[in-house]
Amino acid sequence: MGTRRAPLCPNVLASLIDRISTAAELGLYGLAGLVAIAVLGIYLGANPPSYEKGLIKLFPGHRQQAVHELLAEVAYALRWWVIGQLIPMAVLGTATIIGLRLLHVRLAFTLGLFTAFMIFIPYIGAIIAFLVAVVVTAVQGSSLVLYATLLFVGIHVAEGYFLTPLVQRRAVHLPPALTIFSQVLLGLLVGFIGLALATPLAAATLVAVKVLYLHEAPRHHG
Repeated sequence: MGTRRAPLCPNVLASLIDRISTAAELGLYGLAGLVAIAVLGIYLGANPPSYEKGLIKLFPGHRQQAVHELLAEVAYALRWWVIGQLIPMAVLGTATIIGLRLLHVRLAFTLGLFTAFMIFIPYIGAIIAFLVAVVVTAVQGSSLVLYATLLFVGIHVAEGYFLTPLVQRRAVHLPPALTIFSQVLLGLLVGFIGLALATPLAAATLVAVKVLYLHEAPRHHG
């Protein structure tokens, strides 16, 4: 007679269900945060002059021109930063989907889409996407985890050393330490939404410091 598998211990099953529900809750919260950020960006981008004029009116008349120039420079930097994020997101998401499907990994499309969204959060987002992929592939076997790891490492090395530097030449360049510090700080204070907003806020702050205190020449040309 064949041996019967022992049923899962109730405590182990309960712990597993609790972890899955916690991960699902965090995932839904993170998705809601990204959607909220996207909607806010659409509203702000639909009619930016009206918001800019309202903000400029809060300052004295002799400072309004300087504020206008600062806002133009910040908008210029953030515009190119977003472009520099969207292109790697699309390329990495597509490459991840294709690679995982070639490895016959379940939920390849979902994992690729999740990876694309997580790239919006530099450094930490890539780690989160990789850990989720490892958890999913571990169910199918340890050898698949190794292949998925090699796939992720290869794709992210290509993105970090070749793709992103090419598309972000005109974007603001943030030091890695400043990026990670802002992510950790806002992540602890605000949660996932703060984590997602940390890098663009750090980029805007860096531009303001360069213009106001270092008096660097703006790259915005109208």
